[in-house]
Amino acid sequence: MRIVHLTSSTFFGGPERQMLGLASALTPEHETRFLSFSEGGRCETFLSAVRQAGFVGERVRADTPHFLRAIRDITRTLSEWQADVLLCHGYKANLLGRVAARRCRVPVLAVSRGWT
Repeated sequence: MRIVHLTSSTFFGGPERQMLGLASALTPEHETRFLSFSEGGRCETFLSAVRQAGFVGERVRADTPHFLRAIRDITRTLSEWQADVLLCHGYKANLLGRVAARRCRVPVLAVSRGWT
């Protein structure tokens, strides 16, 4: 199974550690990849940690305010990676990832954090 995490990470903190922890805990049959919105290049801290952990990590080429281009980029990446499921972390990932996943018929899950 190919799992893709989509996020809008600007640093390497708790949620990012959780994503990597989940990916590391899965069996080898579960290939995990990471996709992050650029956020003006601030995503590189997280993507660097992803790559150091041995996973594929790429940035979405288009970002705010170019949402339609971002959706196309995500759709293209999901298709190229032959994703089986998309896990969206955060509001932007949830909104744009849902549209992209639907376009290529990939199931999508929205991950919610910080709510009590």
